This record gives sequence, C-alpha cells and structure tokens, in this order.
Amino acid sequence: MILKKLFSILFILLFIFSCDDKIIKEVKEIHENGKPKVVELFSEKDSVKELIKTEKYNLSNQLISEEFHLKEQLIEYSYHTNGNIRTILDGNPDIGYMKMSYYHKEGPLNFYGEVVDFTRHGRWSFYYLDETLEREEFYNKGDEITKEEWDNLKKTETN
Repeated sequence: MILKKLFSILFILLFIFSCDDKIIKEVKEIHENGKPKVVELFSEKDSVKELIKTEKYNLSNQLISEEFHLKEQLIEYSYHTNGNIRTILDGNPDIGYMKMSYYHKEGPLNFYGEVVDFTRHGRWSFYYLDETLEREEFYNKGDEITKEEWDNLKKTETN
C-alpha cells in the first residue's frame, strides 16, 4: 500500500515537473535558529502561481510532513523522528472527507479508516506490529456501531 501511494506521488511529481511550468520554492516560515520551518513549492505558468507542495521541518531541519496539493485533493505524509512514515491523509478536506493511515514507528501499518465531516466513519482496522489484524471498529459519522449495523447502512446507501 505504501509503495502504491509513493508511486502515485512520484508519477504526479514527474508529470508536474515535466510540464512547461516554472517551479518556485518559497520559505514561508523560519525557526528561531534560522532554519526553514515551512517551505512551499509553486508551479507558475503564464504568470499564474499554483501551490503544489508544502514541506514542514523541525528545528533540526528534518522533514516532518509533506502536503501535495492537487485539484480538489490533498495528500499529506507526516514522518516519525526516525524517518518512517507516520500518517498518510488522502482526500478533500474542503468537503470533510479523508482516508487516514497511521503507521507504527517501526514501519508497519497501525490503523486505517475514513473520516467524513471530520469524524470517523465506516470500517476502521487496527493492526499489531506483526501486521496481523488486532480488531475492527465501525462508525456512522462518529458514532461507534456494530458490524451488522454498518453492513445494513451500506446496503441502504447503495439502494
């Protein structure tokens, strides 16, 4: 799953950087030690600037998160201090929909699920470090429900 996401991001970046667009890098915030805190990358074509990526750094200049700004979609990666991926958010925050994956510091997936209207919704799956399923939880717009209630809700939504 991680490789699929990374391949998608690399493909998008390759597409963006292979266009005739000019790429502009701007430091937006600086830490008190003078190192960058927030860096934004813009694509400029025909004098129109469009934000394509935001990078955030800690005081040691270690990358702690990246946001890829696509048309009606945001993909955000945050990182543990050891450099492993911590979270992946993928969706459209303007309409309150995101898929969320959270990873153990050691690397394997810890849990994933969907967020609708900024609350848990649908199936949330939780995993042990050895990547075996620990448990599943089900939500209807923030309220925890049973698997059967979720299955019935899905059936009524598709009819």
